Amino acid sequence: MRYSIDTFDKRLSELLEGKECETLQAGAETLQAGVETLQVGAETLQAGAETLQAEGIMPKRMLRDEMIQKIVAFCTEWRTAEEIAVFLHRSKRYITNEVLPKMDNLLERLYPQVRRHPDQKYRSKKEK
Repeated sequence: MRYSIDTFDKRLSELLEGKECETLQAGAETLQAGVETLQVGAETLQAGAETLQAEGIMPKRMLRDEMIQKIVAFCTEWRTAEEIAVFLHRSKRYITNEVLPKMDNLLERLYPQVRRHPDQKYRSKKEK
């Protein structure tokens, strides 16, 4: 992109006046708040999973059928693959590639047409 001298001078003036800096600062603060919210949510999920494991509810090893039952019970609300993975103490990759594809008849997707949607969430199918 080529700027004329006038355009360059105008942009430089805006930057020096702080208009751009204020906008960038506000955006950075919003992003930081979002990161902090996500960290709190992840810590809450981790604490809940640790509590379940400590109580003997979530063993380190379990049969696939047991895992599927726990996922169906956990997914009464929309859940991400990351939330499911934290809950089960498994990797997101394992849950996404090995477990969830075999649960198509038990879980519904928030974005059914796009299997790998970045904001994909799952919940238990309602029995009719």
